[in-house]
Amino acid sequence: MKKFILVSTIVLLSLTSAFAQGKKTEIKAGDISFGVNVNPMTAFAESKWKPEDGAFSGAWTKDLGDVPAQMYILSKDPVASFKLRFHMSESVALRAQLGITGSIINQKDYVQDDYSHYLSPVSENKVVDQVSSKLNAASLGLALEMIKGNGPLKFNASIGVLYAIAGGSMDFKYGNPFNKDWNGNVPTSTAYTQKLEGGNKVADSLNDGAPVGHLGITYARPLKRFNVGYTNALGISIDMGVEWFFAGQMSLGAALTFTPVMLLFQPQTYTTYEGFTTMAVQGGSDEGSVIEYNKLVSPGSTGILYGTDNFGLRLSLNYYL
Repeated sequence: MKKFILVSTIVLLSLTSAFAQGKKTEIKAGDISFGVNVNPMTAFAESKWKPEDGAFSGAWTKDLGDVPAQMYILSKDPVASFKLRFHMSESVALRAQLGITGSIINQKDYVQDDYSHYLSPVSENKVVDQVSSKLNAASLGLALEMIKGNGPLKFNASIGVLYAIAGGSMDFKYGNPFNKDWNGNVPTSTAYTQKLEGGNKVADSLNDGAPVGHLGITYARPLKRFNVGYTNALGISIDMGVEWFFAGQMSLGAALTFTPVMLLFQPQTYTTYEGFTTMAVQGGSDEGSVIEYNKLVSPGSTGILYGTDNFGLRLSLNYYL
C-alpha cells in the first residue's frame, strides 16, 4: 500500500509539473479559444421540454400550447452550450455561443379494445394509443468581451445579444377508431384525451375541442397540436467573471450572467381534432360520419422581460488553439 501511494504521488507530481511548464498566462491578438459552458442556474428553471420521469404525461402535454413558462425559459442562458472566441487583442475578443436542446418522445398507453369489448363485455384485450412529441430549441449569443489582468488569472466582462427559438408539435394515434355501433360514438382513448364529464374537463385532459354543437359533434379527440411557426426571443445579455489558466493551453471560467431586457413572441397554436358528427356533410352520409377540423387553442402571446432577477452562473472549460 505504501509503495502504491508513493508511486501515485510521484506520477501526480510529474503530471502537474508537465502541465505547469507550458501554462498559458497571457493572451495575444489572433488567439482562438474553444469552450464548453454549463449554467446550473438555468437547470433549476421550470422547463417543459419533457415530462418528469415517471410522471403522468397528460399533465405535461395538456399545457404545451399556451403555458407562459414555455416562452420564458428561452430568456435563460442555455443549460449547456459551446463557445468560440476570437481575440482581436490582448484585451478584446469576439464571442459566439450556441446552445441546442430538444426531445423526441413516443408516449404509449394501453386502453380497452372497444371491438373486443363489444363482442364480449368481459374481454380484457387492449390496444395501444400513442402520442409523439417533437420539441426543439436553440439559442445563439454574440458578444464583445473585455479582458483585464496579468498572469494566469483574468477578469472579463461582456455585452451582447441573445437570440432563442423553440417549437414543435404533437401527433396522436389511436387504437380504437370511431364507430357508433361499438361504444356510443365515443371510442376509448388514452386518459388525457377523454371526453368531458358533467360538462367539466377531466383531470389532465386535452379534450378542449368538444362539444362542437354547430357541427353536431358531442365528442372529439386531438390528432395533432402544433404552433404556426416558432416561438422567438431576442434580448440583451451581460456577464462578468474570471478566467484562470491552470494547465497548458486550458482555462476554467466562471461568470454571472444577466438578461436585463428580452422580447418574446409566441405564435398561434392550433389543434386538429377528429369527431363523429350526426349531421350530413359533404362526402358523408345522412347517418353522420367522422370529420376533422382545426381549432385555435392559443391566439399567440408576446412578452417583455426586464430587470436583474433573470440571472445565471456560467461555468466553462476553455482550450486555446
